[in-house]
Amino acid sequence: MTKKQLIKQCKEQLTWTYIHQLTSLYESDGELYLTFNDHTPDETGEYVKQERTLVFNIHELYLDLASLIELVVSGNCKNQKRLRIELENLLKSNESKTKKKARK
Repeated sequence: MTKKQLIKQCKEQLTWTYIHQLTSLYESDGELYLTFNDHTPDETGEYVKQERTLVFNIHELYLDLASLIELVVSGNCKNQKRLRIELENLLKSNESKTKKKARK
């Protein structure tokens, strides 16, 4: 990775954080705490694991809860449909290969 690419990547990471998996989830004093591991590059370009915490005001989060659930359910349905289609195509492909081998 060039220095220019690294700088671009670091700037992009300042605008968003991808959370793959939570390491802890708890509530305290009207706030919801989501703890996760973030892998960010240091000055040499090596990725360093850092534990970070995202904090939500529970009242405000509650007001958005219906929309959040709708988005998550919709996204999950799309992913399940895509996966089902990929599996069906893979099975058809393997079935076709098996038939060709049987003809030989």
